[in-house]
Amino acid sequence: MEQQKNLNVRIGLRAVKEVNYMFRPEKIADKIDPTKIQIGFTNNIHGLNVDQNFISVAFGAKYSYDGEELLQCIYAFDFNVMDLKQYVQFGENKNVTINVIMPYLLDVAMGTLRGIIVAKTYGTPLYNYPLPIINIEQLIKGMAEATKVN
Repeated sequence: MEQQKNLNVRIGLRAVKEVNYMFRPEKIADKIDPTKIQIGFTNNIHGLNVDQNFISVAFGAKYSYDGEELLQCIYAFDFNVMDLKQYVQFGENKNVTINVIMPYLLDVAMGTLRGIIVAKTYGTPLYNYPLPIINIEQLIKGMAEATKVN
């Protein structure tokens, strides 16, 4: 599928739903050493109906501190995408490739998740360490590299 650079992509966020949330504030002290905070990300297609121009992306973050998992926050982000079928490619073994629009979807998911985490960690030491500003294209590339089998 050829990717076009100057597309007028029309996307709307339809809903945001909690998939998994776990926070263990008792595992952190009042003083946090920022060098010991590790943040990981996860994403996958949570739902897809190209005939109805619907895609749901599960996106989440996991915070660990000094090797101990503190926070896991995963949400499903439901989108309407005009002419979705032009961005979806189905492969063997039910593999799905989403072209062009994935950075847009994950950019919305990242910003929304950042706000959710700030709200849910209010009053705890982790509140001062919201999700960083990340280049979504690099994040996608890094996640793809991490899932390759050698």
